Amino acid sequence: MFKKVALLVFSISFAGLTMQAQETYILSGTVLDEAGAPLFGASVVNRSSMRGVATNANGQFSLNLQEFPAFLEISFIGYTVHYRELNPRNFNAEGRLEISLRMQPHSQELEAATIEGRPYEEVYVHRNIAVLDFTFVGDHILLLLREGMRDYKLALIDQYQDSLSTLNLDLRADNFVTDCLGHIYVQGKDSVYGLSFANQQIHPIGAIENEWYNTMVKPCVASNPHNLYYRFWYLDKQMVEYFQTPMGEKKSRMIRRIVDYDEAFSKLDYKNTAQQLMGAGNKMSSTPHLPSFRKGFEMMGWYKNILAIPIYHPLFAQSKGALLFDHLRDSVLVLDTQGQVQQKYFIDHHKDSDFKDEILRDVATGKLYARFEKSGIVKLRPFSPDYHLENKSVIIQKFDFPQALKIRNGVAYFLDHSDEDYQKLKLYRQKL
Repeated sequence: MFKKVALLVFSISFAGLTMQAQETYILSGTVLDEAGAPLFGASVVNRSSMRGVATNANGQFSLNLQEFPAFLEISFIGYTVHYRELNPRNFNAEGRLEISLRMQPHSQELEAATIEGRPYEEVYVHRNIAVLDFTFVGDHILLLLREGMRDYKLALIDQYQDSLSTLNLDLRADNFVTDCLGHIYVQGKDSVYGLSFANQQIHPIGAIENEWYNTMVKPCVASNPHNLYYRFWYLDKQMVEYFQTPMGEKKSRMIRRIVDYDEAFSKLDYKNTAQQLMGAGNKMSSTPHLPSFRKGFEMMGWYKNILAIPIYHPLFAQSKGALLFDHLRDSVLVLDTQGQVQQKYFIDHHKDSDFKDEILRDVATGKLYARFEKSGIVKLRPFSPDYHLENKSVIIQKFDFPQALKIRNGVAYFLDHSDEDYQKLKLYRQKL
C-alpha cells in the first residue's frame, strides 16, 4: 500500500511511484484571506513529492508537477488547511492550471461537548475497538484504531462522530507523528507513512524510514552528538533557529537567529562539523578553514567535560512571528518575523512543582494552557493576553492520567480507559 521514499536535506522526493509523468505540468494561482486580500507566505506543498513554495507579497505562487496523482496542501497559520487532489485531466492542453483560493479562518465557535449530568462526552467508544491515537485534520478528527490484536485502520470522522473515510492498514501502527510543517504520518515499526486528506478521503502517499525521519524530517527539537539542543520553526521562506548550549557551572547560553531556508544546515551537517571540532581529545582549537564552523557555530559558547541536559523552552509560530517561552530567564518573548524581540513578559508558572513541562495550544483559537498534575488529577490553566496564568483552572474529569491531551475550539480531547473495558483506550472530550 505504501511506497518507499528517498530523503534529501530539506525536501523529500518520492521514488518507486507506479505512474511517472512524461512532462512537467505548471500549477499557478493566488491565495487570499477570508476578506479577499492576498496572503503572503502561505505554504503550498505537493505532498506526493514533498516539494513546495511560499506565496509572494501578492499571494501568488507557481509550482511544477510531474507525478500524479498530486496531493496539494495549502496552509497558513490561523486558517484551515486546504487539501486538493490533482490529475493531468485538471490541466489544459498546454499543461497549465491556474487556481484562486480564499482561505477560511479556524472557527471560533465552541463545540457542544457536555452530556447532561456528566462533565465529559464520549467521542469514539466501541467495545471491541481501541483508539491508539488521534489528531486533527482541519475540522475533522483522524483516529488510529486497532480491532482485536492485529487489525489496524485509520478513520476520519467529523465533529458529530460521523465517519467520512476509512483506510485499512497492512502494518502494525503505533501512533501519529508530525514534522515541523505539520504534515501527518502514521508510525509503523520501521518507517513512518505519509498521509493526505484531499476530498475528505485518507490517501497513503509514501513511507520514510524511521532513521531518516527522526534525523532529517522531524527535528523541530533535536540535539547533535555534542548535546547542543536546538529547535527551529519555519516562518515564510526563512527559518528561526533557536539554540540551547549545554549546562556548565549552572549556566547555559541561548542563541536565537534567523537564517534563510535555502542556506540552513541540516542536523547531519551539524553532526559532521561537531565531530570535526570535538575530535582529538575533546579539545577546542581555532578552525578558520571550516566555513561550516563559521556559519553554524561562531555564535556559540562551548563547554567541555560537563553533563548536558535539555531545558524546557517551547516555541510557538504565529502569523507575524513567534512566541518563545524562556523558562531559563522567567519570561515570554514575542518575536517578529526576523527573530527580533518585540515584547517581553515576566512569568513564573514553571516554578510550580505541579507544572508538567507542557504548554498546550488550542489548534483553532491559538489560546494557550499550562498543564498541572498532582495525585493523578490534571488541571489546565489558561494564559491571559499578557501570558500570565488566569486564576481559573479546569480539571479534566475522567480517569487518572489522560493521554494524548489536545485542545481545539475550547474543547479538550484525550484518550482514557473506557468504563466497560479497562484494557482499551477510548476518545473523550470535555469543554474547558
